Amino acid sequence: MLSAEETGEVFERPAGFGRVAYWAESYRRLEVALRQGTARLRISPRARKLLPMRFGAAGARALTGAGPPDRDGWVEVEVEVTVESEAVAVGDLLRLGAEAENGGAGARPSRAPAGRGPGGGGAGRPVRAAVNRFGQP
Repeated sequence: MLSAEETGEVFERPAGFGRVAYWAESYRRLEVALRQGTARLRISPRARKLLPMRFGAAGARALTGAGPPDRDGWVEVEVEVTVESEAVAVGDLLRLGAEAENGGAGARPSRAPAGRGPGGGGAGRPVRAAVNRFGQP
């Protein structure tokens, strides 16, 4: 918004409107719409610094449960992602760029060619395949 002008008009809430009840119902609808899933990733030392910034408390929790670093400092983590859809989760994960790859036991196979990933020894699998069990408890 670049500017605003007072018009003198008055807004009347509809009869029976309860602000507290409205926001409680709105919050309930949001909770129902959100989905939770686990992303298993292999992340670089740089991504270890980015994870809490990108995913907040979930990113910090993922780091506390990280596996031991490999010779290049990459670790395997499981991030609990809570978002509106799998597409949003994938977009959030892709923001880590080349600093993350699909990893860990149980990760879905990818159609990407086998090879050395950014960590020097990984499969180089795309992050999109890292969202496992999305939307399931």
